[in-house]
Amino acid sequence: VYLRNVITNAGWDKRAMVGVILNQDQLLSDILDSIWFKGGGICLLDEEGNCILSSDPAFSDWAQAYGNSNADGRAGILRFEGMDCYTREAYSLVNGWRYLSITPRKALMRPRDDMVKLSLILVGGALILTTLLCLFAARRQYAPLRRLVSALGGKDVKGSEYSFVEETVAHILDEKDNLRQALDEKVGYLRDSGLIQLLLERTLDECEAQELLEECGILLPHSGFHLICVHMIRPNGQENEQDWIVLRGILEEIFCRKKITHYLFKLRGRLMVLINAPESSEMTQNLYKAAQEMEQAMMAKGQDGLVAAISRAGTGLASLHTIYQQVAELDAYLSF
Repeated sequence: VYLRNVITNAGWDKRAMVGVILNQDQLLSDILDSIWFKGGGICLLDEEGNCILSSDPAFSDWAQAYGNSNADGRAGILRFEGMDCYTREAYSLVNGWRYLSITPRKALMRPRDDMVKLSLILVGGALILTTLLCLFAARRQYAPLRRLVSALGGKDVKGSEYSFVEETVAHILDEKDNLRQALDEKVGYLRDSGLIQLLLERTLDECEAQELLEECGILLPHSGFHLICVHMIRPNGQENEQDWIVLRGILEEIFCRKKITHYLFKLRGRLMVLINAPESSEMTQNLYKAAQEMEQAMMAKGQDGLVAAISRAGTGLASLHTIYQQVAELDAYLSF
């Protein structure tokens, strides 16, 4: 029952009283339908703290506990039955009603906790997915390595397959270098043999000489030829191989710097230099200067006793035997 006095306009004299009878169940239903939050409830108390209606008996206990607390009437924290609750109090501007909101702390923290749980689930899922992708990528990348190891004969490899592949590749490269070195030696021997045959065989005609050049991989693009015969004279008659290596290096440097096509090879204890260049009257002078540079370079290295015989100019492959005969005779004369 809700009672209200009726007063006159002239004064505060009570002339009548109006009473309203409310159905508690209907009122409670209407109020619950009008509130926006879910999962809560409502409790209505009179001015003496007696419960008029409540959607849950516990709510009236909370309201009474708040009335017995030392709350300042604004906002604060109320601990009830071991649970922290946030409180908020306000007064109506229309009537004398007082509104009190009591919210358990865990109810406010539930969305945050849900977000934390969702974040943990997402992070965990991302980690699992990343792990699976890494395993898939590693397996996909590792399969070719296993096939490579198997192809290299490492079916029972103990240790790291990468180390096995690295060692095998290094061994293959070493073998390749050794084969290249051996091949270069064979090619050099074949080339020197072909040049020696051209110098010594007087019966070779132009066609036979050209075929020999092709077989030995010798390129002689010009028609002009000169031959230099270098002889190192030692007092004891013993030759040092290191001296020959130094001499070859000096001659290679001189003729490469002058951009002259040349071939160096040993014949009968002499170092031969076959010069292939266009026919020119200045070539003989250039060769004399090259011989002087050779002698000066060898003396600078503490080597002396050099004899160099230079042939006249020859034309065509058929002239190779002739210019060899010239330097052989000249070398024999200078060495006497």
